[in-house]
Amino acid sequence: MNYSSLVGDIRRLAQNFGEVVEQVCEETGYERVHVVGHSMGGLIARYYVQRLGGHERVHTLVTLGTPHEGTAMAYTLPHALVRQLRPDSDVIADLREPAPGCAPVSSRSGATSTS
Repeated sequence: MNYSSLVGDIRRLAQNFGEVVEQVCEETGYERVHVVGHSMGGLIARYYVQRLGGHERVHTLVTLGTPHEGTAMAYTLPHALVRQLRPDSDVIADLREPAPGCAPVSSRSGATSTS
């Protein structure tokens, strides 16, 4: 799925992503898919899985270079979508909350690990 990093909202993009997942499942006949997301795309996919019920359709989500805890770099750009990547944003706060029915998310970056 392609998206512009200068417009939109992570929640809305996650809904759009869910529509893409549904279409893929319908076209292939598979009930669940494997997803790989990079950077903000990983955050969009994670929001879908964790907050929008996507755990029922996504078997595995792998993220690469995704700012799961937000990023201080987001303070340097004034765009609304980029502001959602700030560590103190409401989107990052949503993702810190428990997700009913969803397995815990863990990430690994370099030599440190969080869960």
